[in-house]
Amino acid sequence: MKTNLIVLILILFTGPFLALASNGHGTGSPKAASYVSLAITTEGPPEFNPGNPMIQKIRTTTIMQGKFAVKAYSDKNTNYFLADFTKLDDRFAKAWFMKLASQSKVIALAETSLENSRVWFSAPKNTSETDAVAELNDLLTRTLYADRNVTEQAKSEFLNNNK
Repeated sequence: MKTNLIVLILILFTGPFLALASNGHGTGSPKAASYVSLAITTEGPPEFNPGNPMIQKIRTTTIMQGKFAVKAYSDKNTNYFLADFTKLDDRFAKAWFMKLASQSKVIALAETSLENSRVWFSAPKNTSETDAVAELNDLLTRTLYADRNVTEQAKSEFLNNNK
């Protein structure tokens, strides 16, 4: 609340002076004033939302460097990790991975879509990046093992029971 009040005061008092100073006639560029106001009001990264265009851009532009999982975003309380679901062969593997992740004590699902090639997972800031990535890699290993060893009939039953 205190920060918002300071920002409001700064916007009210600096905007007109900035506009006046920009060309000396009081008809200065409103763009300059609004740019400064915008810069002042920014208080850190926005809250995570997979539908946010900025978050979607991070999903598509993060360089995975051949890794299955990387830290790609942080907000005030949480670190977010992308997992490369192109490394999972089929719908069963993706669904199995999500089931294992939903049972994890280290990471949590930040979204539940099986359609994306990269999927978001989260961990509290007090969980180290190393531990979260190690957990995601362990879940990958367990998933690949299950994908190789579970019968097609059991896979089909699992998918029918976990829609």
